[in-house]
This record gives sequence, C-alpha cells and structure tokens, in this order.
Amino acid sequence: MYLPACISRIFAFGLAMALLAPLDSAMAKPVPVYSFTGKGGDGAFPRAGLTADPEGNLYGTTAGGGPEQVSGSCKQGCGIVFELTQSSGVWSETRPHTFMGGDSDGAFPFSAVFVDAAGNLFGTTTEGGGTGCGGTGCGTVFELTQSGGVWSETKLYSFTGSNGDGANPYSTLAVDSQGNLYGTTLYGGGIGCAGGLGCGTVFELVNNGTSYSEQVLHAFRGGANDGANPFAGVTIDTQGNLYGTTESGGVRDPRCFIGSCGTVFKLAPNGSAYTETILHSFCSQPKCADGFLALSSLAQNPQTGNLYGTTLYGGHAKPCFGYRCGTIFMLAPDGTYTRLYAFNGLTDGEAPEAGITFDANGTPYGTTCSSSCQAGGASKQCSKGCGGAYSLVNSNENEFATFNYNDGAFPTAPLYPLGGNFYGTTSNGGKNKCSVILGCGTVFMVTPP
Repeated sequence: MYLPACISRIFAFGLAMALLAPLDSAMAKPVPVYSFTGKGGDGAFPRAGLTADPEGNLYGTTAGGGPEQVSGSCKQGCGIVFELTQSSGVWSETRPHTFMGGDSDGAFPFSAVFVDAAGNLFGTTTEGGGTGCGGTGCGTVFELTQSGGVWSETKLYSFTGSNGDGANPYSTLAVDSQGNLYGTTLYGGGIGCAGGLGCGTVFELVNNGTSYSEQVLHAFRGGANDGANPFAGVTIDTQGNLYGTTESGGVRDPRCFIGSCGTVFKLAPNGSAYTETILHSFCSQPKCADGFLALSSLAQNPQTGNLYGTTLYGGHAKPCFGYRCGTIFMLAPDGTYTRLYAFNGLTDGEAPEAGITFDANGTPYGTTCSSSCQAGGASKQCSKGCGGAYSLVNSNENEFATFNYNDGAFPTAPLYPLGGNFYGTTSNGGKNKCSVILGCGTVFMVTPP
C-alpha cells in the first residue's frame, strides 16, 4: 500500500556497488523539517507533494497513520491531512483532518491537496466513501473548510466503480477558472483491463455554486490505440485542453511489467464532449529508449508552453537491469516528443517517480527515488542510495542533493518552491520507525544550487 513503485527494484540491488563508490562531499543534504511518527494520531508514509497558503503554511497528506482501527482496511490508520506552520525557524504540525474510511469518509490519500483563494483544501482519497470495490470503497473527492480555527470536511463525491463511473483516484486535482475540478481514476470506467476492474477514467466535478456534479470525460479502453490506468492527474492549458499520462495501454513490449507501456494523452473540448488524442506511446523507440511507466503529472513550462514529464523506467543505461533507469521528456505544443535525459544510476539518480517543478527562470527540478552510487548515502535500508534531487539545464542533469535515510528516503512527489528553497516529502525514512525496516517519512527542505 505505502511503498513507492521504485522501492522493490532499489532493494534488489546489492549494497556493495554503492559502498565501493567514492563519496561526494560537495553533495548537499536535505534538511528534515518534520519527521512523521505514525503514533498518537500522527500520519505516516506521505506519498504526495506539498502546497502552501499565502502565509507560507505547508499542507499535505499521508497515505497511512492516524487512529488505528480494530477491523477493516485501516488497521494502521487511514491517513491524514497535515499542516506545518513555522515560528522562529521551528516547524510544528497540526492535523486539519484524520480520515476514518467507511461509508462516510475517505481513506488512504495519495494525492496532494490544493488551496483555493478562500483557503479551502481539496483532494482525493483512493478508498473509502462507500462499500463498493470489494467493500473498501472506491474513493472520494473531499473539501476541508475552516471556521474559527476548526476544520470540517465535506465529501464532494464518492466514486462507485460501476455503470461507467471511475474508481480509486490516486491523482491530485486540477482546477479551472470556474472552480471546476478535474482528475483521474486508476480503475473503473468499464469492465476491461486489470482483471475486469476497468481501465480508468478522466473525470470532472462541475461546480454548481453550492454543490458539485460528476461527469466522466473519458473512459480509457487500453489496447494499442488508447491508454489505460492513469495514476497521475491532468494538466490544463489556457484553451481548456487536458493533458496526462497513463501507466499502461499503447505499445506492447515484454519489458513493460503489464504488457503495455503507457501513453501521453490530450483531451480537447469539443462542445459538451472531449476528443482524445494519443500524443505518444512509450516504448515506441528501440529498447524503450523513450522510457515507460509514467507515474507523474505533466508540468507546463510557463515560458515556452512545453510539457515536461518523467518515466520511472526506460532510457538507455544498462546498470539498472533490464528496466533501464528512467527518463525526463518534453512535449512541444504540437505534440512532438523529445527525450531530454536518460538516467544512468551511476553518476546520477534513477527511478524518477516524481514529476517536474520549474523555478522562476524556467529551470526544471525534480527528485529520483534512488540516488547515484557515486553520491554515497547507501545504508542497510537503501542499498543503492535513498534518493536525490536534481536540476536539468540544457539537457545536462545535476544531482545536487541526496538523502541518507535519517533525513528521509525515497521521494516520490514533485518539489514545491517556497522562499527560494524547495520543500518536499519522502515516503519512507526519517528518525521515527513505523516498522522494523521502514521509517515513517519526512517533510524536507533543500536549497537549490
């Protein structure tokens, strides 16, 4: 439930390869600003990124933690929404909401929240909200509002996974100028894919002023001509077009774990409907040089309009077994695909599960789930390094920070720029343990070069 997709492969590497490499003393170290405990109602295992309000308070979610329940799927807690506030250089945590699962509430948020102009928080949960999807609930869209310092939750929509509806949203929501919400569901939309669970959907929650109504904009069908199972959310351009990625569908190749390798898609408004175009099918280049398994949302460069993304695997570097080490790619406004960088796992990181963030100059920044061998940071918990942060300038990658487990491990979410620094989360690591081998995760700060 809580492990990033990259971790199983990272643990498969031997410790010796990392220990034999020289340490880079110039490599920066992230500063943990909060370490989750997973106890006393606190969260654990944050999988999503952060957002901030105008006062600089940080908000996020954890996929686990919160009150443990005797029965059901939340025996280790259903996750929380947290807020971090800073005073005299010290960050303190409060919890605007603790998820309880069941019919009335969501469970296991894998998405970030966003803050609207009124200070309300919006997000999704992968489960809860009903008894469908095998009894765990098919997920929710929620809103948190604050009055007199007290937060209250409104469940805006509960997915059903039936009659064409989606199920299990892992994505962060996008919002347009009218306050309509857009997102994806990993499953649902029909009876194909994933053993009949459905190939996933793109949905909209239409803002009616005092309520929201859901409509499915696209139900994926998989196969060679369509994507399937979108893990990440969508990005909206100024014309109202939606762009996103799917982790399967498209080209079939034996290198891809589930047979097909994923796509980049565009949904263009066409009257009251949307028309889909597949902009790129991964592994369409020899040896999957263009990457595969895209788990991150696309980020639009504000200066050029180009869309940037990452793939967890693929590229060209041989050290990463047959999977290769992952890529950074770009899509021009006309849909032209360009691979900007292929990770090699030796002199840089590997497995970029997180998406791209741009600084004020339009420079791309991101994180990798494993850091380079030469950067050190290897430990018994992270045999090949615990992850790193990088920038990309003129297609040259610079890994400028690495994690050492105590300050966090395995970052899976985009960086968030605030006050000249970047803030983010690590899904594991930190000073507090939530199991024999897994830390509870952290919120960290890192200063770009």
